[in-house]
Amino acid sequence: MALTDNLVSFWKFDESSGNAADSVGSNTLVNNGSATFVSGLINNAAHLVRASSQYFKVSSNLGIAGNGDITISMWVKFTASASSPFNFVFDFRSTSGADKRLGLLYFYNGGSPKLEVDNAEGYIDYNADPGTINYHHILVTRSSSGVAELWVDGVSIGTASQTGGGGASDNAFYVGAQSGGGNTNDANYDAVGVWSRVLSSTEITALYNGGVGSQYPFLTSSIKTINGLAKASVKTVNGLAIASVKAWLGLA
Repeated sequence: MALTDNLVSFWKFDESSGNAADSVGSNTLVNNGSATFVSGLINNAAHLVRASSQYFKVSSNLGIAGNGDITISMWVKFTASASSPFNFVFDFRSTSGADKRLGLLYFYNGGSPKLEVDNAEGYIDYNADPGTINYHHILVTRSSSGVAELWVDGVSIGTASQTGGGGASDNAFYVGAQSGGGNTNDANYDAVGVWSRVLSSTEITALYNGGVGSQYPFLTSSIKTINGLAKASVKTVNGLAIASVKAWLGLA
């Protein structure tokens, strides 16, 4: 399948201020607390400050039921180490189909900070502090059978099944906060996407893209050779060809 298949929303965070536009659908992420934008992994990124209660929210379950297939992908650079138990990276709630939560926390409870997935009270722990220096590709899938899987920088960390519901009862997707707007997080966010299916390991590897990332419409360029000579690659967008020009011995 193509990465654009069942892609519900994708937010590049390439704005300089205000809300974050949806590059695929109409699910604008509303800027709460006047979050700013900074240079990110790919163009700009949203910069959220916990002390200012900054986060982004769309008041919609994005058409995905609480028991539906979903993938949530994003690049995150934490700008302060977690100092409280609950620093939400994202929180997705759907009261349609089944009242379920799928959330990710930068969690601290008297030990080392770690990432933790809350799959309706079934938990996945990434027992390593992601730190505050680099961007990390963080991706969570959940199947209709209720099993979630956490991926960090292209590597699967583990799975967990749902055991309950949990959380406030609103249909919404929060970036940088818990459902309801509390327990915010200090971090930069870039290239956030939501799919109404579980991405394959090959697709997740393509999104990680060796650590440089990929964003909608997920075009890549490559150099092909014939008898040692470079050949240009051609991509299409909406049926129109876009040539990628490569240099050979200094000549285009």
